[in-house]
Amino acid sequence: SKTELASLITLCHGTILNTFPITTSNNTSILTIVLCDKILPFNSINQQQLYETSRLNGVNYISPEWVLESIVQFSLQSFDTYE
Repeated sequence: SKTELASLITLCHGTILNTFPITTSNNTSILTIVLCDKILPFNSINQQQLYETSRLNGVNYISPEWVLESIVQFSLQSFDTYE
């Protein structure tokens, strides 16, 4: 469930944000990740523009399986497989 996944993230020293950050940190040790099952199709051009802008600013959109696999492997997994 969403609550259980959030608990796992915080137990592993991650932070859950309740709002979307306007900018991302320049600190390369901080990752901004949006967990989602499906991104496409966009409902509006505004959604698509927000997605594209956020990707350019370093936001990663990945599936919840990435979190679980990263915990199991004790290291952050590649985003490519989970986007």
